[in-house]
Amino acid sequence: MEFRVDGKDDKDEEEKQKKTKPNNYNVAAIFEAPNLTRNEYKELSLLKQHGKTTTEENYKVEKMFWKDFLATSELDENILKSFMYNTRLLKKVLEPDRHEELQQAG
Repeated sequence: MEFRVDGKDDKDEEEKQKKTKPNNYNVAAIFEAPNLTRNEYKELSLLKQHGKTTTEENYKVEKMFWKDFLATSELDENILKSFMYNTRLLKKVLEPDRHEELQQAG
């Protein structure tokens, strides 16, 4: 014997279409920020340490920081998100043997 709820499948499909992953504002702001020269980066970094920069300037500094950190001239959104929000990724890079051991054990 099979039970089925009428109309539920249609609603699920509609809800899935409505639900999309929202853009992460921080990542979007970093990508929209204009590129800095090395001198501008140094000046803004010092001002940022003293809390004298605007939010817009902070995103410019963040963009340059991640470009330097990832050693690239153009940022990739997926890679940036992985490094910004996934600390386990850093552990994989820094301790590859230990990470494999933990995966096999757990």
